[in-house]
Amino acid sequence: MLLVKLLSLTRRMKPTMKKTVLLISHLGSDSGILKEILSKNPRIQFNEENLIYNHPDVFEKFVSHKLNESSIWMDELLYNFSITNKVIYDYCKFIYLIREPKPVLNNLITKYNASSIIRYYCYRLRRIYEMASKTPNSMLLIWEDIYTGRCFPILEKFLDLIEPLNNLIYPDLKINPYVTTNMVEICQKA
Repeated sequence: MLLVKLLSLTRRMKPTMKKTVLLISHLGSDSGILKEILSKNPRIQFNEENLIYNHPDVFEKFVSHKLNESSIWMDELLYNFSITNKVIYDYCKFIYLIREPKPVLNNLITKYNASSIIRYYCYRLRRIYEMASKTPNSMLLIWEDIYTGRCFPILEKFLDLIEPLNNLIYPDLKINPYVTTNMVEICQKA
């Protein structure tokens, strides 16, 4: 009887979850720019509640503020603790965005100490790799894909968007003198 109820619950939840997409990235990746580009599309609504995905029921709260039936609900996750239950992998699509270490370190060096940044970046990339290997119907992007806009047609198809995505104007990257070659090399090994 319990198995029948569980199957019934799963059948009810999965159709709703098909329009849920998690943007998985790391601090310093400028994933906020991709979030801004996607947010301009009328079909996409981002969650702003800092949810921890520890159970599929979390999605019920996430999608309760829908715009319309064709809406796509998205959330941006930057930390390993944001998804603690691997069952979540079955309930949504994933977009992974990573960026090379040098600009990441340049973005973060004034806010955090160097060893914390390196540790975070390396562990986060390992977790992203682990998640990506278990979610085959996902998309992996690098920052240059966003900057050049070359990923937009593929992203539009992946999300079934009607309106095209438009690129933004990006600020010039400022080189920070505190970022050393050694720091970049450690992160590149990740």
